[in-house]
Amino acid sequence: MGFLNLRQPLNGSSEDLISVIIPTRDRPVQLLRALKSVLSQTHRPVEIIVVDDGSQEPTAQLLTQHFGQDVICCRNETPAGAAVARNVGLRVATGHFVAFLDDDDTWLPNKLSSQFDEMERSLEKPSMVGCGFSYVYEGHEVAIRDYFPSHNFYEKLLTQNFIGGCSVPLIRTEALRRIGGFDEGFPSCQDWELWLRLARIGPVGFVPASLVRREIHGDQITADVRRKISGREMLLAKFQTDLKAHPRALGEHMRRLGTLCLLNEDNIKARKYYRNALDCLGFDWSAIIGVLISWWPTLVAQSVARKFAASKIGHITFYH
Repeated sequence: MGFLNLRQPLNGSSEDLISVIIPTRDRPVQLLRALKSVLSQTHRPVEIIVVDDGSQEPTAQLLTQHFGQDVICCRNETPAGAAVARNVGLRVATGHFVAFLDDDDTWLPNKLSSQFDEMERSLEKPSMVGCGFSYVYEGHEVAIRDYFPSHNFYEKLLTQNFIGGCSVPLIRTEALRRIGGFDEGFPSCQDWELWLRLARIGPVGFVPASLVRREIHGDQITADVRRKISGREMLLAKFQTDLKAHPRALGEHMRRLGTLCLLNEDNIKARKYYRNALDCLGFDWSAIIGVLISWWPTLVAQSVARKFAASKIGHITFYH
């Protein structure tokens, strides 16, 4: 792929400098593909920062071989998790804007330029700008997500993470540093938790086009039920005041946690969450059915929950 002088941004103004941060661990093939999509951007970043999160084979040599000194490499000697790795990259970033990219995802060439233009157009100076994204399985686009509410934005974001994963938004660096970056204590939902804090301090923009390709494979945290439960419970605790002010959003969380607990073979805990959901939502068929199912034998309840309350893309099951 040759060497690029990434110190020369596409445009002359220092106000449009974008830092790209890519956490990675033991995925050299995917990393090179992700980097290729960054280098294909019509709005060239001022720097690309790869954070090697304790790979067995250090990534620096691979990057030097392909890109010379044009890609900055930081390394955690022992794996610390993606949230820690992203914060490491954030500490050394020099751009006015930051875009994170998971090493197994890719961007369309106009991703950064479209989001930067939206940043510039908006008089409200958004803290971040999202966009649509697609799920890709074995090279085929299998689903597109481009939902963005026009009203009650924060309440709806409390209910569901429609912004998507870390590869999606372009974020104002000052806003991200002001709120302290990623919360490294979350076992899941780190992206959702961050989007909520950013939405608290400023408006959120959106580009209505699918500009990110999210690869689906078997080792993603989205499919891990136990970590999903723990992350949601931490989200409830951290945003309890906001959720109590929006009982429907709180009820949706309780109902989802009930289903996740059924999947985790914990019928007693599931029943508690479903009952809490009914307290928030009033009459709700899904929560009522959940309470009834929670009295069934554990494996039967789990099977029903798996059939009706999960979505499947390829051979990967998603529990939200």
